[in-house]
Amino acid sequence: MNRYAIRLISCLFLFAAGMGIAQAQTPTRASVDKLLAVTETRKLMEQNQAQVEGMMRRAFEQNMANSPDPAAAKAVADKVIAKLAGQVRNELSWEKMEGFYVQLYTETFTQQEIDGLIRFYESEAGHAFTRKMPIVMQKSMMMTQERLAPLMQQLKAAIQEAVAEQRRAQQQQGKPAPGR
Repeated sequence: MNRYAIRLISCLFLFAAGMGIAQAQTPTRASVDKLLAVTETRKLMEQNQAQVEGMMRRAFEQNMANSPDPAAAKAVADKVIAKLAGQVRNELSWEKMEGFYVQLYTETFTQQEIDGLIRFYESEAGHAFTRKMPIVMQKSMMMTQERLAPLMQQLKAAIQEAVAEQRRAQQQQGKPAPGR
């Protein structure tokens, strides 16, 4: 090959490599901030925190259903839930989590991908997705809980059977059963 062809191929190679680097450019902070704003990430976080608090409350209510003193149990549950919810709100506050999201998006997406996501979320379909995603997530959690309920009962039965089996084996060996 002559020198001209080698130079041309070298220039084309460097140009193609430069294009690959440009396409994989790290997104700017401003573009990530814009994406977080158009996806309403802060609002979704706050809604999720409220849902977690509701789940904690329901779990406490289920556990205190058989309490001999439901009023006292409710008072204790309210106090514990208020404390835990405050801790969750503090630890998962937007002020503490924003940097995490910026880092996560910056390390995961390229500038081109962030720009495409912004275009999508600014579109009508993107707005609908943002508005309806909390509903999808809530229904998804409810469906998952419904599907897991029988599994949890099976797990509880399996644990009880394993404990009973261990007690029987220890009694056969003449050892005291645990918990006695």
